[in-house]
Amino acid sequence: MQQGVATQIVRAALNRAGYEVTISFSNWPRALHTTYHGAADGVVAVYATTARAQRLLFSDKYLDSRIAVVAMTGNFVGFRKLSELRGLEVGIGRDYDYSDGFLREPGLSMQPVDHAIQNLLKLTIRRIDVAIEDRLIIQHNIQRNMARHPELRSIVSSEEDLLVLPIHFGINKNTKDAELIVRNFNAALGAMKQDGTLRKILDEWGIPSM
Repeated sequence: MQQGVATQIVRAALNRAGYEVTISFSNWPRALHTTYHGAADGVVAVYATTARAQRLLFSDKYLDSRIAVVAMTGNFVGFRKLSELRGLEVGIGRDYDYSDGFLREPGLSMQPVDHAIQNLLKLTIRRIDVAIEDRLIIQHNIQRNMARHPELRSIVSSEEDLLVLPIHFGINKNTKDAELIVRNFNAALGAMKQDGTLRKILDEWGIPSM
């Protein structure tokens, strides 16, 4: 779900800025790798970190990623900060990195996977204690897979967000006219905010105001 709305926003902004866009879908590690190595010009949705800024230019924020803690019913505690996850086996997205603060957090035992559904299924068989993931992605994966895996009904999410991270369009610094593309994207995004286009897209996906 997050991938869908992000793709729609980025495509609309780039089209408005006058660019033709071809978007290919892959898991996150592959998407990041192909962008870093020039096989793709950019990546639709990325969290900004200091390390990534060495290779990528970031657009203005166009969406918030609300990261929740998920666990099985009966095992859940109301986590509010990263330090409360110490001592637990924590499922994460491979190469997500999330934020500089997350990367600096000591004492976390992290178990990375390529796809969110893998963490949700690992929860159901007690391979991990908790997982962290974007709320829209959690919702989408549970709804999509519940018929085959009814045990997913027993997964619950934290009431409070563990992290709220801005989502950016990212472009390889070596892409021709990379800085100009980002400037034009930001201008188009600003126009979409002003004329209601962005709000209309968010409403289509049931996403509240940021």
